[in-house]
Amino acid sequence: MILLLSLLACGGEVPAGLQADARIVTDASGLRHIQAATERDLFYLQGYITARDRLWQMELLRRRAWGRRAEVLGEAYYSSDLQSRALGFGRWGELTAEAIVADPPIHRMLSAYADGVNQLIADVASGAQPEAPQLGLLDGPIEPWRVEDTLAIEKLLTAGLSMRPDQDIILGLARTLLGQDLFTDLYQFAPFDRAYTAPDFWPAGASGPPAPPTPLDGAARVEALLAGLSPAQLQSGIQAARSLNMTMGGSNNMAVSAQASETGRALLASDSHQGVGHPSVYYYIHLSTKAVGGDIDAFGATFPGVPMVLFGHNGQVAWAPTTSLYDVADVYLEILDGDTVSFLGEDVPLIEREEVIRVRLADGSVEDRSVTVQEVPHHGPLMPAESLGLPLPLNISIRWTGFQARSVARAFYELEEAQSFEAFRGALDHYFTGGMHWLYADVSGAIGYSSFTSIPVREVLDPDAPPITLLPGDGGYEWLPAEGGPDPFLTLTRDEVPWTTSAPDGFLASANNDPVGQTDDNDPFNDPAYLSAIFDLGTRVQAPARQLSALINDGGVSLEELGMVQLNTLSRPAERLLPYLSQAATRRPDLVDAQMAEALALLEAWDYTCGVEAVEPSLFHAWLAVLIRDMLGDEGGGLVGDLLLAELDARLVIVALKMVTHFLEVTEADLDGIQSGELPFPSATGDDYFDDRRTDVVETRDELLLQSLRRALDELAPIMASHGADPDDLDTWRWGLWHTMQLVDPAEALVPEASSARLPKPGGLYTVDVADYVLARDGALSASLDVDNAPSNRFLFEMDPAGVRGLMALPGGFSEHPGDPHHNDLWAEYINGQYRPVPFAAEEVEASAESVLTWAQGGRARGGVACTSPFGMQLCHLGRCLRRWVWVGGQSSTVVIRLGPSAAPLMAGRSRPRRKRPDHQPPAQRALLTRPDAREAEQATEFGV
Repeated sequence: MILLLSLLACGGEVPAGLQADARIVTDASGLRHIQAATERDLFYLQGYITARDRLWQMELLRRRAWGRRAEVLGEAYYSSDLQSRALGFGRWGELTAEAIVADPPIHRMLSAYADGVNQLIADVASGAQPEAPQLGLLDGPIEPWRVEDTLAIEKLLTAGLSMRPDQDIILGLARTLLGQDLFTDLYQFAPFDRAYTAPDFWPAGASGPPAPPTPLDGAARVEALLAGLSPAQLQSGIQAARSLNMTMGGSNNMAVSAQASETGRALLASDSHQGVGHPSVYYYIHLSTKAVGGDIDAFGATFPGVPMVLFGHNGQVAWAPTTSLYDVADVYLEILDGDTVSFLGEDVPLIEREEVIRVRLADGSVEDRSVTVQEVPHHGPLMPAESLGLPLPLNISIRWTGFQARSVARAFYELEEAQSFEAFRGALDHYFTGGMHWLYADVSGAIGYSSFTSIPVREVLDPDAPPITLLPGDGGYEWLPAEGGPDPFLTLTRDEVPWTTSAPDGFLASANNDPVGQTDDNDPFNDPAYLSAIFDLGTRVQAPARQLSALINDGGVSLEELGMVQLNTLSRPAERLLPYLSQAATRRPDLVDAQMAEALALLEAWDYTCGVEAVEPSLFHAWLAVLIRDMLGDEGGGLVGDLLLAELDARLVIVALKMVTHFLEVTEADLDGIQSGELPFPSATGDDYFDDRRTDVVETRDELLLQSLRRALDELAPIMASHGADPDDLDTWRWGLWHTMQLVDPAEALVPEASSARLPKPGGLYTVDVADYVLARDGALSASLDVDNAPSNRFLFEMDPAGVRGLMALPGGFSEHPGDPHHNDLWAEYINGQYRPVPFAAEEVEASAESVLTWAQGGRARGGVACTSPFGMQLCHLGRCLRRWVWVGGQSSTVVIRLGPSAAPLMAGRSRPRRKRPDHQPPAQRALLTRPDAREAEQATEFGV
């Protein structure tokens, strides 16, 4: 009877309106493989099954785009809702939906997806499909899904990938507050690691644009508009502007050519960093019409609410993105007079519209708030002061390339069928906003890189009023008008935006880094074209480049070894900074006490990797925070410290780290002369940044470094004790006690079981296996380093012509439903650095089947995936296991490979004998990959029936 119930528990209503027979195979990981005869059915079923697993997440994403989260989640989301209304993501979604009708295949795809979502919503309402308990926060029924919703989400997501108004506001206000010389010292454009994706893209000696014929007055105009603000107001404005941060993290990708791989096949790795939460940011899917002669057969990731595969592979080519950080948005200080704005000597009427935002109050009631949203016709939305959180009388508008009635959907539609690098580049011609570094690999063994997006050509590039700060809105700093083409403004041409198929080292890599060396000389405005002035540190390209080069020199990179590169936790900041601490201890042993000597011995023997059992990462990151505080906290009369240390998160550490490292390096050769006063300190201000101006003595560099270590140990001891360590025993100060990660559901208060367990997280600041957090608050070390940004996906692909071999990891699980067997079932594996195989070929999909939902045109399902109660879910899980035993013959398609201590030396090269691997492994031999740390490998979870 139990067997019968368990086999029947997965029944449910069948999506209506299918044009032909279709199947959804669910494998042991929870991955859905949709097999349909028509594109319409394929995307209809993608909408249906995605909503089955992630409707709560889709609803929140839709509400975020439209500015409607406060209606459900309360007052804390009102400012965010106001931002979304002002930026007009919903309105642009509506305008784009009207325009997309002119592209019938894209319109049909989006409509089919919406129809599938709506069928699931209807099935939930009828009880035929389960409702995630988080949806209990909604007062009424779930509203129908529309094409406009998907397109509004597209605008939200591409803005998060390419619009950084907080950066421009903060830098503009900070330069006024600190003065140009201190700002120059503090803000280094040059990368921490000079690691570029296409370093030869610009010819050697190529020069930048000619200087403007007359001096520019943009900086003076901005200063005049800010002149009435006090230092306290500017400081408050800088802190408040951080709330406008829309950036959706970063990413890593790597491509290895056939000539550099162990098997002679190209490899591709992807892990993007779009924040952490529950459920996981991405939803993986396998879409196929190939079984019935269609053209689509693609596996990869998408955002719930968005159809297609956004990145992954199609059996012939694979593609993976990282955020490019190209500068495609400008922020203007406007001069208003009533309902007009000054521009080129004219008073231009503002565009106005009324918005009503509903806000759930503490007592459960809902309040309607009416707001007037204004728009500058020639720039874009005028941000309400309340939405910016700025306590300043400023009028700020934002111009962004995505404020157009256009969609990037066609780019992904064409990528799903691309068969060559040229087709790949052609598809990206439609990717006009949301800039990315895209890496490519195919079954011929080729790899390549493209970063095309619409990059506006500014009429001037003024180093005194650069486009990364506030610009004067009354004219002279505009985008040149279009001379034909789809954009209303002039853009760099396809071949002016970095791309390459050349990989002389055998690989390509990107990680939000400067792709061509634009910032190499600390001047991003003197090159053949302006891409951006602000990129990531370069550490997440430098570290894997070194590791990949060692593997290539030792015979080639295997897919498993590429996974170990992806899991690299080497701290480049530690590798660069700690030698200065060791030198200081050698020069000034009188400042080193017994505990400091113990800490120094540990740090000097450290391999710079951040495993959860190691104590050295705890010591280093604590010292780094205190060093930044001690070195910079007194600058600008304490203003620098106030700005950095109120909440020293990963973005601010980048600024401080580059400055600290720069002055340690440029003073090294002449240190004795500088410290004796014979030579000036090499800063724009002339200030000695090693000296603490709050004391009566002049501190030396060695004193700064060692005193910071002493203070760090004193401050870290009670923190480690609060996590169960012995405050007097450094060997117990394990990184995983302090540095942890949890996936928190927005509805945790209502459904606490939705969130994941909190687990120790390997990695650290700016490691390849990224793990960002707030290092200090209000000048003190954070009591817990709660990771707020980490890999949101992990993919590894080996481009075998006989069948692409894929491995994947997902933070959490495929389902948002607590109690579902695939709710958070992959969480521990993800933390431990394990990967699951991705069935792709038809025989692999069938062999991995956990359940199959099959139906005929207009008929009912045979088999199923719907589980309509907690008891039913457990029966369903049992039924899946039993069916798997029956269908697959009791064989597990996943095993664990444990990589022991012998894998660790790969960081510096490999001395072990070269393994030989068969050209093509059957599914049963494909593997979960485990992080190469023996202590962490013991935590690995075994799988198999």
